[in-house]
Amino acid sequence: MKIAVITTATIFVVLGILVASYCLWKSKAKCAAHLKVYFPVLDRMQNYRKNDHEIDGGQKEDLELPHFEFTAVANATNNFSINNKLGEGGYGPVYGVNIINI
Repeated sequence: MKIAVITTATIFVVLGILVASYCLWKSKAKCAAHLKVYFPVLDRMQNYRKNDHEIDGGQKEDLELPHFEFTAVANATNNFSINNKLGEGGYGPVYGVNIINI
């Protein structure tokens, strides 16, 4: 009798986990479908990532951003002068630079 209760409880727990997993999976799929309808740009961005940034001829596009030394950026912005400040962005102040100085 004790084994039957444990087995039944285990079966219900496993079925509960399976049903919860299925519901979670379906809700994520439904949400993704809504995103495709309302945000087609996001869908295009995902397709762009899937293509691994290949350009004509099968070459991979170099998406690496240039890196600058701090001293070069400080010189280009006149030591982060308030006169070169363009505004505030999500990551902090945004400065205009003189590209010739970099």
